[in-house]
Amino acid sequence: MEHFNYNPNIDFGIHTVRITYGVFTGRATYETTVRGNCRGGQIIESAIENFLEDKLSIIEESGGFGDDDDASGVWRYVLPEPDGDTCEGEVYGTATECERAIRDMVIAVEILAYEEDTEEMERQLARRKKRAAQQQVERAAVNGEIITEAEGYERAEKARMELLATFTEESTDDNG
Repeated sequence: MEHFNYNPNIDFGIHTVRITYGVFTGRATYETTVRGNCRGGQIIESAIENFLEDKLSIIEESGGFGDDDDASGVWRYVLPEPDGDTCEGEVYGTATECERAIRDMVIAVEILAYEEDTEEMERQLARRKKRAAQQQVERAAVNGEIITEAEGYERAEKARMELLATFTEESTDDNG
């Protein structure tokens, strides 16, 4: 198995996840992609949710009471297999219990790959910079000044650099 750098300080990433379902002797393996600001177990949960939303069909067969997903009855599930076949079965109870039964069929989950989502990171950085500039414009307005957003950005950047310099000095003092 090839190892990849899994940075615990992830901001935004793209994870490739493999999920294996087992029903008696049958096995079906699926790969899905999970994007976002989440890690480890959150990725696995999201991958399973993605699978259930995208691939699972729950068909009410009989005994249901109305259109309510939590109506009791016999619920038939259909899981598509990678080769085009389907794995079908029945669960007695509610649709929620059927979904839980499908979750219980998960026998293996593995995060196969991770890469930084640089596009999302850039969007988030741009939003943060814009918000910092807006805060500087608001602060200036409170003090009776009128400044442009560009001037607000310059002030925010200057404040960030001053704060960074303070942390650098403190770090140097601690090590010296």
